[in-house]
Amino acid sequence: MIYTTAKGKVFTDLLNPSGKSYEDLLNSWRGMNIFGSNENISNHPSRFSDEALLRALISKWDNKHNVLYTTRAFRGTRAVERIDRANWGIDQNRLTNDFYIDAHLPRPLNKYMDKLKPILDYFEIDIEDEYSCLYSVLSGEK
Repeated sequence: MIYTTAKGKVFTDLLNPSGKSYEDLLNSWRGMNIFGSNENISNHPSRFSDEALLRALISKWDNKHNVLYTTRAFRGTRAVERIDRANWGIDQNRLTNDFYIDAHLPRPLNKYMDKLKPILDYFEIDIEDEYSCLYSVLSGEK
């Protein structure tokens, strides 16, 4: 999701505060209808919105008062303070000093894992464990 950033522990508190397994977590989001049906992960992809799901989860979150809404600066068509897939490069000093606001990631994820590693490490995301588990749930292997 573009323009959505936080440290891993904040997202854990927001998305999975009770530490559910990925399968149980995804199942808990099925049928969600707080602001409308767009947050329901069971919808066809054309009728699902990850932004709508996040909005619904924030509305239920005990710490929603900590959400900070910001505006973005642009230089031409590119956002300032972004790691952008169109011109990929990570300045480690800027990353560790919280210069960047977001990253527009290259796709597909599995093809560019080596480029994403500095970001994942910074946000304390163990992608090997989380990605393989999430993939197996979404693909129906679990």
